[in-house]
Amino acid sequence: MLGGNITMVLRFFLIIAWIVVIILCFSIMAWIVVKISYFIRIVILVNRIPGPPALPIIGNAHQFEKEPHDFYMRFKKYYETFPSIYRLWIGPVPAVTLCSPESAEVILSSRKKHISKAHFYTFFKTWLGDGLLLSTGKKWEDRRKLITPTFHFEILNDFLCVFNEQSNILADKLDAATNQKCIDICPLVCGCVLDALCETAMGHCLGSQNNAENDYAKAVKRLAEILQELFKKPMYWIPGFFKRTQAGKEYHACLDIVHGLTSRVIRSRLEVLQKSGLDQEFNGNLGESQEERPVFLDVLLRSHLDNPEFTFDDIREEVDTFMFEGHDTTFSALSWAINIIGNHPGAQAQIHKELDDIFGNDDRPATKEDLSKMNYLERVIKECLRMKPPVTAIGRQLDEDTMIDGYLVPKNVFLMISLDAIHHNPKHWKDPDKFDPDRFLPENAAVRRKYAYVPFSAGRRNCIGQRFGMMKIKVILSTLYRRFHLKSLQNGDRETRPVSELVVRPQNGLHINVTRRSR
Repeated sequence: MLGGNITMVLRFFLIIAWIVVIILCFSIMAWIVVKISYFIRIVILVNRIPGPPALPIIGNAHQFEKEPHDFYMRFKKYYETFPSIYRLWIGPVPAVTLCSPESAEVILSSRKKHISKAHFYTFFKTWLGDGLLLSTGKKWEDRRKLITPTFHFEILNDFLCVFNEQSNILADKLDAATNQKCIDICPLVCGCVLDALCETAMGHCLGSQNNAENDYAKAVKRLAEILQELFKKPMYWIPGFFKRTQAGKEYHACLDIVHGLTSRVIRSRLEVLQKSGLDQEFNGNLGESQEERPVFLDVLLRSHLDNPEFTFDDIREEVDTFMFEGHDTTFSALSWAINIIGNHPGAQAQIHKELDDIFGNDDRPATKEDLSKMNYLERVIKECLRMKPPVTAIGRQLDEDTMIDGYLVPKNVFLMISLDAIHHNPKHWKDPDKFDPDRFLPENAAVRRKYAYVPFSAGRRNCIGQRFGMMKIKVILSTLYRRFHLKSLQNGDRETRPVSELVVRPQNGLHINVTRRSR
């Protein structure tokens, strides 16, 4: 009798076990069917969008040239062939690129949807954390409100002395190079921008203009190069794989250098603020000593002192983000502007005349009033940013299925907005490869389609530091052209060989001839 009861219990539990197994199997099968159906739907929708032929499994990855300049030119051919919208397959991952103001407007004009960065940006998290560039939702809104006052006109004006100081160091270096037939402007501009940024962001004088082998500058450059490789090699996207590669180990070694400097400066600056009393009040006026100059970091440190929940790591990720977004972009913009202006002597002559009208023979530093009078130089800068936007594309994540240019683009697809393509779209720019600063005369700008010119992005996630960047570019270029005539020795993509890393760089530098001006 007892044995029969045990047998019945065992049979009962065996039946229950089989039912659980069957339910699990059906659940797994249902999950697989849902995922396959979801992927098939994405494949069908994405493949309705025009684009180059793709191979099974690898997609279009075989078309991504290893040679950096050829890789850059490949994407130029894509948007010339598909001037509004096109799709690619990066292995099994679909990517949709928007190339016209009309298609980009759907995303850039949205106030609440599609403002999250594309999944690709997660590669930056080890460097930048969850700062303003990468965060979304309430955290992004809170950080934006916190940082926006830093870029108020009055505070930006106080940064002018730093821009003038570093610009004059660069000009002195060019002055020493006037006896050379050819110099590469890129490393000189890079050092100037990095020093100006470090001083205005962190109150730290890096001194890279006088030390080309600066570890921080080299680490930042190498991080940018490795991140570009990540985009081109889907195998690196496998969780845990990248950090075990040689590139991954080098990447983390560079991160230690960058984060180490930022952390040391934050601690040092906090001590300075507490000793000087600047943690109590920040009125935007510079003190007489370098340590007393309010900088970007001060805003974050005051928030930390007021609210300990805004932690040391929060401060560091915002400083790293500021440095990342402000360094490479400005370096790229300035280098290409010098190259483009150096190939257009008529434009350079007009710049010289405008600066002579403003300054005469006076070598005084530029003021905010001086900058406001540089109308022609500003139009030239804008045209250079149109021709060579430092950031060629920005990525977004779609929050829902969205109609773009007559195509239904499915949710969560990797979406790119090509700023370079928009700036060269022949529908909105006559002779797009021609240099013409008059495109930015007020009467011409007034009739231009919205989102046809977006070097700093647009909409809610536009670049918070665009006025800061434009001011820095104006000061540096005006300082150089007050002293020199700069002649470019390379012209066009064939000779300059641009490559698209995190920003557009020349593959082998930009070479110029420097001549002192006689006034």
